[in-house]
Amino acid sequence: MAKAKKKKELKESRKIFSEKNLPASEISVQQYKHSLFLYIILAIGFSLYINTVFNEYTYDDGMAITDNTFTQKGFSGIREILSHDTFIGVKGTAGELTGGRYRPLSVITFAIEKGLFGKKVWISHLINVLLFCILLYYLFQVSYRFLFKGSELKAFFSSLIFAIHPIHTEVVANIKSRDEIFSFLFLLISLYFFLQHDEKKKNTAKYIVFSCLTYFLALLSKENGITFLVIFPITYYICKKESIIKSIRTVLPYMGVAFIYLLLRFKIVGMHFSQSHELMNAPYLLASSAQAFATKSYVLTKYLYLLFFPYPLTYDYSFNQIPYLELWDIRNLTGILVHLGLLIYALKKIKERGIISYLILFYLITISIVSNFIFDIGATMGERFLFQPSFSFALLSGIFINYVYVKSNNKLKKTIFISILSILTITASAQCITRNMDWKNDYTLFMNDIKNSPQSAKVYVYAGVVMVKSADAETDSIKKSKILNDAISKFKKSIEIYPAYTDAYLNMGVAYSNLNDKEKAMECWEKANAISPGYFMATANLNYLSDYFLKKAVEYFNIKDYHTAIRYTEKAIRCNEKNALGWFNLGGYWMMLGDKEKAIEFWQKALAIDPSYSEATVWLEKAKSPNENN
Repeated sequence: MAKAKKKKELKESRKIFSEKNLPASEISVQQYKHSLFLYIILAIGFSLYINTVFNEYTYDDGMAITDNTFTQKGFSGIREILSHDTFIGVKGTAGELTGGRYRPLSVITFAIEKGLFGKKVWISHLINVLLFCILLYYLFQVSYRFLFKGSELKAFFSSLIFAIHPIHTEVVANIKSRDEIFSFLFLLISLYFFLQHDEKKKNTAKYIVFSCLTYFLALLSKENGITFLVIFPITYYICKKESIIKSIRTVLPYMGVAFIYLLLRFKIVGMHFSQSHELMNAPYLLASSAQAFATKSYVLTKYLYLLFFPYPLTYDYSFNQIPYLELWDIRNLTGILVHLGLLIYALKKIKERGIISYLILFYLITISIVSNFIFDIGATMGERFLFQPSFSFALLSGIFINYVYVKSNNKLKKTIFISILSILTITASAQCITRNMDWKNDYTLFMNDIKNSPQSAKVYVYAGVVMVKSADAETDSIKKSKILNDAISKFKKSIEIYPAYTDAYLNMGVAYSNLNDKEKAMECWEKANAISPGYFMATANLNYLSDYFLKKAVEYFNIKDYHTAIRYTEKAIRCNEKNALGWFNLGGYWMMLGDKEKAIEFWQKALAIDPSYSEATVWLEKAKSPNENN
C-alpha cells in the first residue's frame, strides 16, 4: 500500500501546474497576479532601454549594417545574405575573422529595415527594445509555468533580475547584437512549446513542430543555440520528471533540425575554422598552451564576478586588458575550483531533479560554447556572451529573493526586504540607463571605456580614431592640432601595450598626415607595412604619400631647386617602388643636373616597371644617342 501511494504521489507531481486544479475565485486572483507581474516586468524592460532610440550606430554596427554592402541593398540584398558568410559583405573574405559565421536572420532584418525605412536608426533601436520585452515575456512564462510550477513571485523576481541586469546593455543598445536577442528569444519560445508537449494528450504534435521551427530560427540567429541539444532533455527530465532515456529521446527531432542547419552552414561557409594571425582576432596567439588554459579559466571566473558585480562595464576585453596567466596563478586555480565545484554539485543533485542543480548545468553548458575551451571564438570575453547564461543567475536570484521574502514573516522584516530590493532595482536600473548613454555613438563609447579598459590596446586605437574623425570637423586650426596630437598620444599608448599593432601605426600615420607631417606619417605606414606585408590599407596610404611627394618635387623643380626635387622624388619612390612616374622624373632631375648616367639608370627602371612608358623610351634613346647635346 505504501509503495502504491508513493507511486500515485509521484504521478501527481508530474502534472504541470494547471489553473484547472484551483477554485474559480483562486483562478481569478491567480490570473490577476500573473498579468500584473508580467505587465510590471514588461514596463520595466521597456523603460530601461527606451532611451537607446536616441542613440546612433555604434561599434560593430558597421559590420552588419552601415558598412555591409548586402544590408545596404535592402530587400535585394537578402538573397546574398542567405548565401554568404555573415560578414563577407564587409570583409570580402570570411577568413579575416576566426572561423566562418552563418547568422543570416538578424542581418536580413537589417536589410528589411533599410528597404522600408532607409537610415532611420531609431527604428532599429526600438525593434531591439521590443524584442527584449518579448524575450522577457517568454522568460517569465517558462519560469512560471514549468520551472517554478506556478509560483508567480519566483517568476517575477527572476524576470526582474534579468530585466534590470546591466550586463545586458551591450546586447540591447548595440543593434548588431540583435543576433544574441534573436537566438535566446527563439530558444525560449522553442523551450516553451517543447514543454507544452505531452504525449498522453492528443494534437500536441503541433507544439513540437512549432518548437523545432523556432529552434531552427535560433540557429540561424547564432550558432550557440546548438547547446540546447543538451538543455532540452535536461529540462524535460527536471520539469516532466520522466526517465533519463525518455528525456533523451525527446531531443531527437531537434537533432534533426541541427543536422539540417549544419548541412546548410557547411554548404555556404564550410565547417573549417581559419586561424587568424591578428592578435585582436586570435586573443591567445602569443600565449603558451598553459597560459591559454589558465587565462581562459580566469575569464570564466570573471564572468561569474560580472553577474554579481556588473561594474565597470566595457565593450572590450582584448589584449592586454586580461593578461596571460600562468597555471599556478591563484586566479586560475580559483576558476578551476569554483567551476569544478559547481559541476560536481549539479551532477550530484540532478537525480533529485532539483531546480538549482538544473540552473547550474544550464549556466555551465551555455557558457561553455563561448569559453574558448571548445574552440576559439575570436575574442577573450564579452558581456554579450553572458546574455544566455545570465538566465541561470536571474532564476537563482529569484529563488533566493523569494526565500528571503517568505522568511520575512512580520511587517518590519517585509519593509526591510522591500526597501533593499527597491534600492537594488533602482541602482541597477540607473546603471542600465547610464550605460545606454555610453552607447550613444562611437565617440561616447570609445572615449568613455578608456577608463574601463586601461590596459587594452584596442580601446586606445578606437579612441584615437574617433578623435581623428572629430578633428576633421574642427575649423579652428589650434584646436584641430590639439585634438590630433591627443589622438597620437592614444596610438602611442596602444603601441606601448602591443608593439606589433598594425592598426595603431596605420591610424597614427593618418593623424600625422592630417597635421601635415608627412615624414612621420610615412614612418608609421612603413612600420605597418613591415608588420603586415602587403596589407592593402598600408599600401594604399603609402601610394597616397608617393603621389604627394611627387607633386612636391614638381613644385621645387618648377623653381629650379633640383636637389630638393630629387629628395622628394626619392621619398615618393621609397613609398612606392613601382611608381614608374617617380623613376622617370628622378631621371629627368638628374639629367638637368648633368648626370646622364644616373638619368639613364632611372629611365631604365621606369621602363622595367612599365615597358609601354613611351616618354621614358624617347628620353632614354636621346640620352644614349652620341649626338645628344648635354
